[in-house]
Amino acid sequence: MEFSQQLPRFQVPEAVVVDAEEDDDEEVEEWLLEQELAREGLYRGSYKRLMAWYTATPISTILAFALLAVFPVVIYPLDPEFPQSPYPYAPYLPYPFPELLTAAGMWSMSLLLGAFVFSLSGSLSSTLPPYASPLLSLLATALQTLISVFLQLTAVVLLLITPTPGINHPTWHDHAFRRVWTIALGWAGAEAIVGIKQGYENIALYRDVLVNVKKISLEDSLRPVEVTASNDTSPALTRSSTGSRELSSYRDGGERQPLLAKPPQANGLYRFSKNALEQEVQNDFDQLIALRGREELEEIYGIPVIHIPVFISCLHRINAVLNALGTFLVLSAAYLRSPLALAIPERPPFPSLSPENSSSLFQISRTLTTLTTHRDTILGLTAIAVIVCQMGLSLLHTAWVLPKIGVPTYVYVNLLVSLVLFFAGLALWEVLV
Repeated sequence: MEFSQQLPRFQVPEAVVVDAEEDDDEEVEEWLLEQELAREGLYRGSYKRLMAWYTATPISTILAFALLAVFPVVIYPLDPEFPQSPYPYAPYLPYPFPELLTAAGMWSMSLLLGAFVFSLSGSLSSTLPPYASPLLSLLATALQTLISVFLQLTAVVLLLITPTPGINHPTWHDHAFRRVWTIALGWAGAEAIVGIKQGYENIALYRDVLVNVKKISLEDSLRPVEVTASNDTSPALTRSSTGSRELSSYRDGGERQPLLAKPPQANGLYRFSKNALEQEVQNDFDQLIALRGREELEEIYGIPVIHIPVFISCLHRINAVLNALGTFLVLSAAYLRSPLALAIPERPPFPSLSPENSSSLFQISRTLTTLTTHRDTILGLTAIAVIVCQMGLSLLHTAWVLPKIGVPTYVYVNLLVSLVLFFAGLALWEVLV
């Protein structure tokens, strides 16, 4: 027995096909418009809108700091019956001011030394063959990573963070855990302030090249436009108070008027005032500086900074906080497990400058002496692992790699590494037990 069944025929409405073709045409027009603006050195967007969107970055960073600041206090309160390590500072310098200030100072030193290293690398690369430039960049990145990790460990030693007498391993029950947590927040806070400030400055570099594109019909473009003598701007390109410009998109047959009006004439000669010339030279100089800054940023990121999504910027700042917390927790846990960190005695009521009172300088000298006479495997391996992680992230952020992988890829990889360090640090302090 044979069965024959006619398959149903589906007919696509003509309107759907027309809409799809119109969408494709609009996408092609948008792409062509972007290319045309790029050739002119212009970008679509509003300066005020970009600044408003970027405000989400500091807001999300502040919220992250607030949540992480109360995390150890609310989730892991200290047990009054648990023995605590003595606080080595005088009562007039209470916790957490020494931790926050020291961490911010160490990060500032890391920033200055890193800038010096990269500046020296750039100077040397200009005198060496071209093939030596990537090698110098790699060496500068490695040295900057070593300096950063060393200063992070130095902050822990300088603040006299030692294990509680009678406890051979770090634990969140000890007040030392909160001190390390505060040091990490101080380090990340200084980095966040500088990073957010640089973000606003980077967006400000595009203030004079942002335009608002408006499509007009052929009939509108052929209408005569009356221009009064007081109007010193062109109808085709007008400067707005928001720092962006409005650019009209003309069809065939449209015509643009000159962008700059001619100065008044006297006896056939143009008259220029001295102040106007000085202001014009200063404006040109500022535009050249902004152009140089945009080119340097686009060389590093591979795309204009204003095209980076705000979510990526917010996530990048949160990654920095998690990275700092994880690095400090891992390094401090390995340090407190090593023979370099010895328990300090109780602070006497009248401290003096003798070494027995465990001053910061004495603690550093004792650590260096122990480091030269004893080999600590745990601290060494932990420091190497942290350096490898940080160096990998630094290499991904170089101009040789970042434009190829893209900013979102780097931020997501940074998130994975930061989470690994963060949870590893919590595990070493027995927070996850």
